[in-house]
Amino acid sequence: MKIKEIFTKDIDRNIRGVIKIGQGQEDNQVNEELKRQELEEYVVTDEIKRHFDSFFAAYDKSIDAPTDEMGVWISGFYGSGKSHFLKILSYLLDNKTVYGKRPLDYFRNTNKITDEKTLALMEKASGISADVIKFNIDAKADANAVSDKAAILTVFLRVFNEQLGYASDIALAEMERWLDDNGYYDSFKAAFKTLKHSQWEDARINFSFIKDTVKQALVDSGAMTRANADEYMDSMGSVSVSVDSFTKIVKNYLDKKDSKHHVVFLADEVGQFIGDDGKRMLNLQSIVEELGVACQGRAWVVVTSQQQIDEVTSNFTHQSREDFSKIQGRFNTMISMSSANANEVIQKRLLDKKPAAVQQLTSLFEDNQYNINNKISFSDQIKRQKYDDLNTFVVNYPFIPYQFSLLKDVLVAVRKHGAEGKHMSDGERSMLSTFQAATRLYEDRELGALVPFAAFFRGMYEFLSHDHQVVFARAESDPLVCKNGDKNTLEMQVLQLLFMVKYLENFDATLENLTTLSVSGIFVDREDLSQKIQRALDVLVDQKYIQKNIDTYEFLTDKEQDINEAISSYVIEDSRIIARIGDDLSDEIPTKYNYSKQYVFAFNMYVDGQAKGTTKNDLNLRVVTPLSLTSEETYRLESSSGENIILVLPENDRYIAAYRRILQVEDYLRSGSDVRDSAEVAIRANKQVEREELVKQASEILRNDLKDAEVYCLGEKLEDSSSINTRLETAYSKVIATTYRNLVYLTAYKSEADVLELLKNNSDDQLVKDNEQAVKSVIAYLNRANGQRSTSMASLCETFGTIPYGYNGNDVAWLVAKAFITGKVRLFFNGDRITLDMARKDAANLTRYLTKSTATKKLTIQPVKEINSKQMKDAKEFVTDILHRKSLFNEYKSSEGIAQGIFQVTREKITELKEYKLKVQQGPGFDLLDQGIDILKRIASDNDSERIFKLISQEIDDIFEWDQDMDANAIYDFYQNEESQRIWKTSQKYVKRYEVAAGFITAGGVQKTVEQLQASLKKRNVGQALLELSSLNEQFINEFSNLVDELYAKYRVESQRSREVLLQRLADASFPADDNDQMQARIAQKFNFRDKQAQEKSEVGDYTGLNTQLQLLSRDADDLQKILDAKSQEIAQREEEARQAELAKQTPKTSDPVAVEPTSKPQPQVRVKKVKSVRISQVNQDSWRITSQAELDQYLSQLRQQLTQELADNDILNVDFR
Repeated sequence: MKIKEIFTKDIDRNIRGVIKIGQGQEDNQVNEELKRQELEEYVVTDEIKRHFDSFFAAYDKSIDAPTDEMGVWISGFYGSGKSHFLKILSYLLDNKTVYGKRPLDYFRNTNKITDEKTLALMEKASGISADVIKFNIDAKADANAVSDKAAILTVFLRVFNEQLGYASDIALAEMERWLDDNGYYDSFKAAFKTLKHSQWEDARINFSFIKDTVKQALVDSGAMTRANADEYMDSMGSVSVSVDSFTKIVKNYLDKKDSKHHVVFLADEVGQFIGDDGKRMLNLQSIVEELGVACQGRAWVVVTSQQQIDEVTSNFTHQSREDFSKIQGRFNTMISMSSANANEVIQKRLLDKKPAAVQQLTSLFEDNQYNINNKISFSDQIKRQKYDDLNTFVVNYPFIPYQFSLLKDVLVAVRKHGAEGKHMSDGERSMLSTFQAATRLYEDRELGALVPFAAFFRGMYEFLSHDHQVVFARAESDPLVCKNGDKNTLEMQVLQLLFMVKYLENFDATLENLTTLSVSGIFVDREDLSQKIQRALDVLVDQKYIQKNIDTYEFLTDKEQDINEAISSYVIEDSRIIARIGDDLSDEIPTKYNYSKQYVFAFNMYVDGQAKGTTKNDLNLRVVTPLSLTSEETYRLESSSGENIILVLPENDRYIAAYRRILQVEDYLRSGSDVRDSAEVAIRANKQVEREELVKQASEILRNDLKDAEVYCLGEKLEDSSSINTRLETAYSKVIATTYRNLVYLTAYKSEADVLELLKNNSDDQLVKDNEQAVKSVIAYLNRANGQRSTSMASLCETFGTIPYGYNGNDVAWLVAKAFITGKVRLFFNGDRITLDMARKDAANLTRYLTKSTATKKLTIQPVKEINSKQMKDAKEFVTDILHRKSLFNEYKSSEGIAQGIFQVTREKITELKEYKLKVQQGPGFDLLDQGIDILKRIASDNDSERIFKLISQEIDDIFEWDQDMDANAIYDFYQNEESQRIWKTSQKYVKRYEVAAGFITAGGVQKTVEQLQASLKKRNVGQALLELSSLNEQFINEFSNLVDELYAKYRVESQRSREVLLQRLADASFPADDNDQMQARIAQKFNFRDKQAQEKSEVGDYTGLNTQLQLLSRDADDLQKILDAKSQEIAQREEEARQAELAKQTPKTSDPVAVEPTSKPQPQVRVKKVKSVRISQVNQDSWRITSQAELDQYLSQLRQQLTQELADNDILNVDFR
């Protein structure tokens, strides 16, 4: 049985693949045969049935009640049947009979629809009158629609006018409408026919050439006067169209019709027409909105679009999308046509099988089920449907299920990228017609044949752009592609396949996938077919019709072929390819190896000799690519030293070619930054995508090849079959163990925290025994490399970080720290010595010096020279007998530690001697103390261990002689005995006390005792001096106390006498009571204060202080006397002024004629006496020398005269002769 014999209906029958709106309308008469075929062959799937329910339910509501919900949006991918669905709706709504049957009968009587509810909805809609206006909006638009923001409105008005029989020209239709509304239309047409001898409907298309006739017809029909006709014809070219005016036109029309009459606008491909033009979408929105409001459900708008409404609006700007917030509300009924529906239509309308064919297909599938599906294999990750079961095989044969979805994707992609003009997007080819055309190509094949995917190409060839067609034209004339003029060679089919999948994002054009697409029968030898296709691909690549991208192939347009040739002309040096391989390998190959938790060894990477990244490491991983010409003997030789590991990639030029192509494309893309040709710009964008894909593929091939790479180390090839990473780790481990042979000296790996802990607890008895051999190697290196010179920590880390050690910085820091605290090395920071004590007190800082790279350059290390036995013996005696710290040699085991201990303790000894001098000023043995300080300072002036030991040996005799002098003169005992120091200080105090008062003391006993004290204080032997000083102190205090007591008694007598004299003189002055009390209090206060001071000085034996109080007492008495005198003068003056004022009141005025006797005599008052006190020396400052009675009388006369003068103005004159 042939394929064409298996179908229920003739596969060669005329099938309208795409039902175009307007198709079959010729001379405004419907082609009934076409209409019947469409109705009879329309397949009502479950999905279509649901869509009928949805539409007619909404439509029927508008029959019974007003509504503004009258918009329908039908969406579906290219070829999904939305245009056909729209046309079937038009037939049902229009309800015109087709061959004597109503359109609904084609659904009811043939059981296309059996659901009575659905049929009732359809019956109700068909039962009312309606103007059904179906049109393709793009076909009805003017040529200038691109710039017309109201293009959609213009089309709606035009088709409505045409539905009413008016002209398609808007302005002319307006004239016709006016004539019709005013009853002149028929008379106008009759007048026109009389004038022109032709029908108005036929002639109006040439309106521009018959204006005069039209004008005359307007006049002849009585519609206008001549003047009106002239004016109207001059102005009719400018017609303003608005949504509001359009809706009024529609409403006015409906108002003249039956109340249930509807107008239905069926607009096809509206989504395509809108595109990304937001203004058109707003125009459509306004039309639907205004019609809904004005006509209340009697005017419907049904549109189709390849996209759903939200997908259309998503192309607009954000602001525009906000303007479309109401658009979905205008299209309340949403119908989405799926691909499943299209598949089912093809299966039922085209591929439905005869019963006999079903039986044969069943046997064929059951016998060959696994063989059939094994032929269908894809290399990508996309799951593509095979024959899941018998039914799938029967309903789809001779096609394979995956072809339905793949062809849909191809048609969409070709429409976007490969079609010429608008034909494909207008829907002149569909899935149905494409499948029919492919089937007819293989209709004479026997059962078992399958339609290969290339068969679909013929149906789309005529719509391809020139840039694509020219490739096939050239190939058809190429004898290597079309041998012997055969245009259906496998090479040609493969070229067609590559074109169809070129623009698919989810399909890889690999050899395996192309083989699957080319399977033409269930008994085809797939392996043989694959080989043939490979040869065909090679021919096409050689002839530059396609290009190979590692494992995939790509169809090249004419322009792409030119550009590809230009790309191939770029010469790429091998070094650039090697560099790019190195970039990818650096992400794939581990170049670090964890030898332990703390030890990570890094390897330099070289690819064919080119360094990749840093090259500061000791060990190398050398990668060899197929571009290298080296041999296995070379690999073994280079790896034998232990510093190189050789990794040899397999011989595979696929990724080499890919990297070369990547670099060529990159060079091409860089070369044309100023390209403006739109086609080339698009190709360049595709080349960028190609580059990115090649990068992924090349990297993937490289990763796969890496798994089979060979590894050489230590002169041998590793035969391990494990993964490449495992083999590399084995090689790394072997090389590290061999090269860094001293790494085994590290028995314990250390961290920065371990360094800190070691320095904080740096006493010898707490030292751990870790890494002793490694410490020795550090010390040996320092002695060997520099002797007594310094080595920086940074330099040491660098040396011990390389072969043969390989130690890390923290371990080297710990080794140096251990050598330091064991006295094997000295440390200096910025030239300043760091002592063990400093390290202990500030371990954190020293840890930073040892571990931080910023500090290691400033930290230097110096090996310590060993101390000889004599120096060690002298140091031990010095520590034991002089410093009295015998335990120091137990605390420190190393000479450096002992030296540091001596340095510290010696400084403490110096401090102790200095503190002795502070205990007693001008104490005994100061010369010995200074001598000892000088000697010890020389030892403690520097903490250098060698210098300390050497100086101790040089000074040991002088040190012991000094120490003996200190003992012999009891200096140590004195400064360590507080009682001895008290006796000494007391003697010093007594001597000083006497010296201060010596000028006032005449007694000789005390002076002798003081002389003895002074003599004892000067003695060198402090012990002997103390024996004398104790008794002399007691003797002095007794003698000195007696002198103080005598002086105090004298003070008391003088204080009593002076107080009484002042009080008597106060009484004599006769002060008023208040003034008298005040003066008495003042005298008492002054004398009481002075008496208390004197008593305190007496009690403490302060002779000098007491004598001072006696002098101050005399001064105080004089001061008080002066105050008393001044006060008496002041009071007397005040009283005299008062008395004069009183007398002035009692004396008669000179103008009174009669003297008046006073009424009474004034009473006598007590008068204050004016007092003045002087010393005799103040009256007569000369000294008298008397040699005779006469001279005496003369002096006395002069004194009398002076005293009389002093008394002249005073009542009392006190003269003090002391």
